[in-house]
Amino acid sequence: MLEIPTTLVANNPVARGTARLLYRNKSGGLRDCKFSQLAEVLPAGALLVLNDTKVFPARIFAEGFEILLLGLPQPCGTSNYRCAALLKPSKKISIGQCLQIDDAVSITVTSRHVVATHPIYQLEITSTVDLYAWLERHGNTPLPPYIKNSSSSEKYQTDYARHRGSVAAPTAGMHFTLEHLAALRDVGIDHCYLTLHVSAGTFLPIRTATPAEHRLLPEYYCVPKNTAAKIDTAQQQGQAVIAVGTTSMRALESFRQLNAPQPDTWYETDLYLHPQSPLRSQLFSGLITNFHQPSSTLFQLISALIGAQEAERMYLHAVKQRYRFYSFGDSCMFDLPHKVEML
Repeated sequence: MLEIPTTLVANNPVARGTARLLYRNKSGGLRDCKFSQLAEVLPAGALLVLNDTKVFPARIFAEGFEILLLGLPQPCGTSNYRCAALLKPSKKISIGQCLQIDDAVSITVTSRHVVATHPIYQLEITSTVDLYAWLERHGNTPLPPYIKNSSSSEKYQTDYARHRGSVAAPTAGMHFTLEHLAALRDVGIDHCYLTLHVSAGTFLPIRTATPAEHRLLPEYYCVPKNTAAKIDTAQQQGQAVIAVGTTSMRALESFRQLNAPQPDTWYETDLYLHPQSPLRSQLFSGLITNFHQPSSTLFQLISALIGAQEAERMYLHAVKQRYRFYSFGDSCMFDLPHKVEML
């Protein structure tokens, strides 16, 4: 398997907009750029689709256990909430066990199931205070395990994050500033937003016998009416639609696969794109993303777009040129074959 030198794993972000950008055109040609040069490689009149989800402090500790919530807890009564979670150490937890966090919050483990070899626990949370406000005060931002600097949690958010509910940031968007997006619009490159709340499944490595056997944890997404309209207009006019991040791509592909999808409606998806299950649509002209772990579903998505050998060739080029990898690392952009297709 492709290995990334630990010296290239970014532990801290650079100033937004100053990262490097590796651009791959449709013919496979590679160009080393700066992210500030993005307008030079984007098609004229392109429409960027960004994920405006907001990371919340989803990691909490209690009685020797680390609890990573897989999404924002949902109310199920006056003072009760339900949520799925990862627990460590999982071998010491038992169904029905109650964990007292503090005087205001307690957690009961109600059930357990396994997704792609990973144990997932269902929790019932009892809180005598506003649980969301409590999490903001007492929870921790669940940084990926390869980020060792806990102070980086303040920067683990996009500048345009609006809708709270993610466990992980859509890191491709962290390269943009609001000023950069405005400058792109001034030269005819517009943008729009959707929301996909990223689950902790993004942290889970593929452990199944083959990558195709892996399963993603469910995530919730919504495509606003104005975003769907902008994309349809861009398609009608032959403009390029560029997904900013794998989450934006997965959300729109999931939306497209629904029977009579309705904008402004929340849906659940566990869509997993890999070489044996690639994109069905030709909606996208390109993808802007980061350099991902080779053992991740994100790398499988890249392999589904350009082929496993091409993905490895691109990553080997990035290693040779000393690009920075993973969440706080540098960026890359792929041109994809494109034809008009309405949402």
